[in-house]
Parts: sequence; C-alpha cells; structure tokens
Amino acid sequence: DEETWGMLADVFGDPSSLNDVVVSRHDDKDAAKCQYKTYEKVGELYYAKMKTFVRCKKYALKGKHRFTDPHEFGNTDEDERVESLPELQAEILACVAADPKGKIARAKRKLERKVLDKCELDDMDTPLADVFPGDCAQAASVFETDPSAFMDCLDEVTENRLHTSMNAFDGLTIDCP
Repeated sequence: DEETWGMLADVFGDPSSLNDVVVSRHDDKDAAKCQYKTYEKVGELYYAKMKTFVRCKKYALKGKHRFTDPHEFGNTDEDERVESLPELQAEILACVAADPKGKIARAKRKLERKVLDKCELDDMDTPLADVFPGDCAQAASVFETDPSAFMDCLDEVTENRLHTSMNAFDGLTIDCP
C-alpha cells in the first residue's frame, strides 16, 4: 500500500533503487540483519502509533478521556464530544502524545534495543548510512558517537508517516514535524 512504500522511501530512499539498497546476507550478513530487524521494529512503532491514533479518535468522538479543554474550542456540551475538525485534530494529537496505553513507548524501547543489539558497527562491513540511505542517513552516519540521533530520526519518520496517514484517512491538516 501507499503507506508501506512511503515508509520504505523514508528509511531507504528512492524506492526505484530499492534493489541497490537492500543489503544481501551474502555481502554483509551483519548489515543485512541490522537492516531487516531495524525496519521490522520501525514498522511496529508505526503500527503502535496508528493503533493509538485510532483509539484516541474513538475516545474523542465518544467524549471519553479528554486530553484538551473542550471550552478552548467553544464546546459547551456536557458530553465532551468533539464538535469540530480542529477540536478533533487537537484532541487526537494530545492523546497520541500522552500515549495512554504506553504502546508507543514500548515500541520505541523495542526499536532502540533491537538497533543497539543488531547494528554492531564493528561487525558490519557496510557503513550504517549506506544501510539506511533515506531520511536518516545523516543521523546514521553519527550513530557511533550519537545513537540517539538515529533513534530520534526513525521516530520522526514514523511520526511524519502517521500524520500523512491521519491527514489522508480523516481529512485532517496536521503539519509534519
């Protein structure tokens, strides 16, 4: 689907050159494992964010577990259901940021553990920036001295993709970070 291809492009660059980017186990077993496991966990982080988004949208539409002040949007209903698209958007963003079930935080920790475990630079022949030549190539290039920059970038990639999805699915107008 479009989101999968978008995420692939975000992480690996131009999808038309994907065959050139995917590291073969025959060429560099450790880099191939790093690439596969990292992308797998990036997908799980995106899924956790999307699942949280859906839950938060349900909360907002039912008026349950509010994370914003309804009066800020001129909403005076007693049931606290959202009444406008800007209110819905703000409520969903606040709820996703709060991560009420902790799913996003858990997925982030799993991603970090997997990257730190599977992406041992000393074992890889391929530079990490070549393993992940997409939006996070620069952050991957400083992984040895600043692993958090790479993790933050992967998190931002999933956040941007989530916002793109939310905008497409629900007609929202959320700016991507």
